[in-house]
Amino acid sequence: MFQITEGLPSGTLVGSVTAKDPDEGENGTVYYSLSGSRAERFSLNPNTGELKTASPLRWAERAEYTFTVTAADHGTPGLSSTCQIRIQVISSSRSIPKPNVLSMTLNVVEGAAPGSIIGSVGQVDKPESNALEGQVTYLVVDGTDRDGTFMVDRLKGDVYLVRELDYEKGSSYTLHIEVSDFSKAFPNSYLVKLEILVQDSNDHAPQFSEDPVTIVIPENKEPGASVYTFQAGDQDGSGTQ
Repeated sequence: MFQITEGLPSGTLVGSVTAKDPDEGENGTVYYSLSGSRAERFSLNPNTGELKTASPLRWAERAEYTFTVTAADHGTPGLSSTCQIRIQVISSSRSIPKPNVLSMTLNVVEGAAPGSIIGSVGQVDKPESNALEGQVTYLVVDGTDRDGTFMVDRLKGDVYLVRELDYEKGSSYTLHIEVSDFSKAFPNSYLVKLEILVQDSNDHAPQFSEDPVTIVIPENKEPGASVYTFQAGDQDGSGTQ
């Protein structure tokens, strides 16, 4: 089976057919011919077996051609054999599933509920309908999410939160997601880098370093003089203290 993209100029090589004849001289010289419906769209070199287009092809007009190739010698009597060939025309507008972006960032709040969708990498330039196309799939192949905190829907590309987030334990994650078209005829894939930034929530109230506090003030202390410095800390990150 041969494959060729539509719209290529006349004379584009599609492929070659080869037959061997063990005889010598004219008895062993092989000549090729092509027959079948719309055979005029192609040109078969009778000496080399090279098959080329005779005119530009259109996928919308015909997606597949089937022909008979005859290999004959010039012996007396002449002998020949035949084989069937198939030619598939590939739509030029059929694109590999290419993500709109190869790198993206998602923000998720620390208190997001497990099971919620935080975003999607499913925005891809989907190819036109074609019986040859396979299912576009999404698979996490690498990254820093070692605990399975996130999950990517294999068919939709939606990104789910699986576990509760803790900003203090992890403020960012990186996922490398393979976007693939598993068509048997056109296996292709792209890699999308997804960075997930965790936004800290205000989990903790400030705590005094000492509680209760006892302050002893001499009776002769001047007005406005410092008598004590209170100290308090917050276990949250700097953005929510």
